[in-house]
Amino acid sequence: MVMLGCASEKAFLNVVDSYTAALTPTKRSEFEKNNQTLKRKYDSLKPVLEAEKRDLKTATDRDDWDIMFDPIFHIIRRHRNEQGHPISFTPDIVAVKTGLLLFPELYMSCEILQLYFKAKVSAPTL
Repeated sequence: MVMLGCASEKAFLNVVDSYTAALTPTKRSEFEKNNQTLKRKYDSLKPVLEAEKRDLKTATDRDDWDIMFDPIFHIIRRHRNEQGHPISFTPDIVAVKTGLLLFPELYMSCEILQLYFKAKVSAPTL
């Protein structure tokens, strides 16, 4: 579960990097200064996804970002946190299978978002 959590975190951080690359230097600096932790980055990016919902639907032919991305991110993050922090947690077979089933969807969602934000780098509007 830790490896899935770490891989999920890296995929999400790649999305954040592609988003910040589309920002103006001032906004990028402000975002990076105010968002040091993964949770803060996620909380700051969530309203952006909501604001970009119409463009995301057009660009990606998907309108289920809030339905799919949020829960998957939180489930995998929870398991990573439980493994990485000093509390007793032994993942059962259901938790492991759930993580393995959800990770490909999370990863593909991150890849799509990364491409979406990279396309905005050439024409920054954020």
